[in-house]
Amino acid sequence: MNREEFFSSIDAKISRVNVSAVDVPAENQAFLEMVVARLQPVVASYQARLAEREISAEVKASPVSISFTLHYRDGGHCGLTLDGHLSDRRIEITAHYTNENGQNYVNSLGITYGRDNWQDSIFEEALQKCIDDFLFYAARHGGIYLN
Repeated sequence: MNREEFFSSIDAKISRVNVSAVDVPAENQAFLEMVVARLQPVVASYQARLAEREISAEVKASPVSISFTLHYRDGGHCGLTLDGHLSDRRIEITAHYTNENGQNYVNSLGITYGRDNWQDSIFEEALQKCIDDFLFYAARHGGIYLN
């Protein structure tokens, strides 16, 4: 391969890398928006079912994220957020909670999701675990905060 052919092939590779680098976050962002739209009614259903049991769940949503938080009587909280990872906009679920000493913690689990490995049940299972954990630790936080 002569020098001109070599650099032509390099130019083609650079062009493909630049295009795919730009397209990936945009594709992930679009997928994230679709997932959030599908999950908002699911979260609203959990919020309503908890309200029937006099447990107040704080839900915040935007086109690209959902946050679900339950509060303890001592001011602590237990919740989770689904949003896009900062670098590539892949779906990430982050747990946030207050420990028994009043310290706030965040745990991202180190996993991100895209079209290749996402199922809506992943979030619903995380939501159920969040509620179970909240109830398990409620006595250590003075009980459940009731509106």
